[in-house]
Amino acid sequence: MNTYVSKEQYEMLQKTGMRCKMNVPNLIHLTINLILKNENSNPDERVLPPKVQELITSFLILEGSTLSEFERDTQIVVYFKDDMLKAAIVWMIIKYEIPGWNEFLRRIVLFLLKSPNLIDLREAAEFENESNIFSTKEEDEYLNLARKDFYFALYK
Repeated sequence: MNTYVSKEQYEMLQKTGMRCKMNVPNLIHLTINLILKNENSNPDERVLPPKVQELITSFLILEGSTLSEFERDTQIVVYFKDDMLKAAIVWMIIKYEIPGWNEFLRRIVLFLLKSPNLIDLREAAEFENESNIFSTKEEDEYLNLARKDFYFALYK
C-alpha cells in the first residue's frame, strides 16, 4: 500500500512515531494491527479505549475518497508480508466499504494526523502483549529464571 502526504503531514507522523520510538511505516503497521485486534475481540478484551475506537471508526466509515486531504510531496509505502494480515485488511475494506487498499491507508494516516496525542499506541501494544497484569512477584521471578535457563542452555 502507498499514499502521498505533504511534508508537514509527514513531519507530524514522524513526531508521533518518535514518541513511540518507531518509524512511520512501523507506526502505521502497529495502528492497523491494534485496530484489527480490537475489531476481532470481545468488547471486554479490547485493546483500545472505546472513545479511540469510535474515532477510528469515524475515519473508516467516511464516504468517498480522502485524497483531497493530502498533497503529493512525500510517499509513504507500507508492505504487508503476512497473508492473514492481508486477509484481515481486505475484510476491513469490505466491511467499511472502503474503495481500495490505498484509501484504507489514507484513512489510517488521517486518523494518526487528526489525533496524534490521543493515545500512546506503543503502550497499548505492550498492554495487549502482557500475559497477566496481576502476576505476583514469585511468578515474575520464576519467569525470569526460566528465561535465563533457556538462554543459558541455548548459548552454552
